[in-house]
Amino acid sequence: MALQCEATAPGEQRIQFPVGTIVRWICSQVLVRFYYPAAIVGDGGLPTKERAHWIASPQALYVRGYSRFLGIDFRPVWWTLRCLFGSIRMEAYPDLSPATERRWPVVILSHGLGGTATAYAKLCCALSAHGMVVLAVEHQDGTASATLTRSGTALFYRKPNLRDPVGKRKRARKEQLEKRCREIQTLLEWLQGTEPATAEEDRLQLELLKVCDAKRITLCGHSFGGATIAQWLLSPRADQFSLHRCLLLDPWFWPLLNETEIENGNEGRREPTQEASSLPLPTGAIAPSLLLVNELFSRSLSPTERRALQLWPATHRLMLRGAAHQVQSDFEHRLPRIVTRFARLASRQDPSRLFQTQLDLIIAFLDGDEARWVATLEREADLVVPLEP
Repeated sequence: MALQCEATAPGEQRIQFPVGTIVRWICSQVLVRFYYPAAIVGDGGLPTKERAHWIASPQALYVRGYSRFLGIDFRPVWWTLRCLFGSIRMEAYPDLSPATERRWPVVILSHGLGGTATAYAKLCCALSAHGMVVLAVEHQDGTASATLTRSGTALFYRKPNLRDPVGKRKRARKEQLEKRCREIQTLLEWLQGTEPATAEEDRLQLELLKVCDAKRITLCGHSFGGATIAQWLLSPRADQFSLHRCLLLDPWFWPLLNETEIENGNEGRREPTQEASSLPLPTGAIAPSLLLVNELFSRSLSPTERRALQLWPATHRLMLRGAAHQVQSDFEHRLPRIVTRFARLASRQDPSRLFQTQLDLIIAFLDGDEARWVATLEREADLVVPLEP
């Protein structure tokens, strides 16, 4: 498909904006961290020390959540992680006023298992600096490594019991997908003005709503977040909205598969008894979609899961060679290499190059910038290849 350019006039260069960030509850139901183009203040820029912390507040909660998710839930580990990573700052500044010279395209981001609203801050900030408002959801379904519920109660990642039957684990994942889809639905209705405002909405939140372009909304998900976006597109609710684009970043489709399966390993690594995949597919047309697969993760999938990646109706289907599953998230880019290697998060290619390549592709796809798209594919021909069956 030829990309349709909608972003800028020929030869026009986008301004790189400073990025603001706030955390808000939307309609008292959905916890969202906003990343957005901020009004430019002065010529000197803002000091790095004023940037928002990557590990959000309360840091003790999130540090413990990451520790629990990694299976090292011990007090000395919490203290060590907080000392090592608690001072890391993202590329966004809290509570800045949004840039108001135009209405900005919107990206709704759904995190993967163990993620949080800051787990993809590097990608979110890069998109916002380019001129997009990103709504990073922190899902309240037990898949975030840690979060706070609306009542202020801590909610940690709910690890599946691998001794349970496959069907039970899959039903649990489907229930989580349904919860996530309701959160996505609430955000879409809020953006389009069909969800009534609440008394808790403050000035900055209302300013952000005013600068969001509800006609250019992209749904984006990584891993289980990719399955979330796919599940929402399969629902009858999807017919009510006209999306601009969809981004499926290394999606994990196992929870969507319907066939009877044989247990032979960890969750999501099972070989179905049927040859043909029964991945449900949308019955109607969907927005143009980019499906980006990381090579190292795809190797760990069953043949049926790999076939599902081919079956899903994507406009572009690409693979990043040598990329690990977390290359879209911040973990490979903010943590020391020795840590990512120990945690088996490290790619076999330069993670900085992988990140910039995927960012160029994503921005070109969202903007409809065919020249940038083609130039990126040609420049990174050894890194980006079509996803083969």
